[in-house]
Amino acid sequence: MMKTMTRLALMMAASLTLMTAAHAADSYAKDEQVQTRAWLDLQTSGKAASNKPQQLSGPVMERINERYLKSFTHPIPAQYRLPGVVDNAGN
Repeated sequence: MMKTMTRLALMMAASLTLMTAAHAADSYAKDEQVQTRAWLDLQTSGKAASNKPQQLSGPVMERINERYLKSFTHPIPAQYRLPGVVDNAGN
């Protein structure tokens, strides 16, 4: 009887510990989501944007434009497959 009571007490203590840890993790995750949303909203609103226009030099702009135009020379695949990954969905 004493062993049963001891086991029951230990199980209750472990359960309480796990519930507390789960609550703390859930609270942390929600806090992270709130902070992430705040940063994304700040970026899209432009409220923290610099008043000074950002300029790139001529050669840099040329390279950017060349890379952009070159991106249109490659066909867009119907599906993207990672090398070394086997698709077993059809089997």
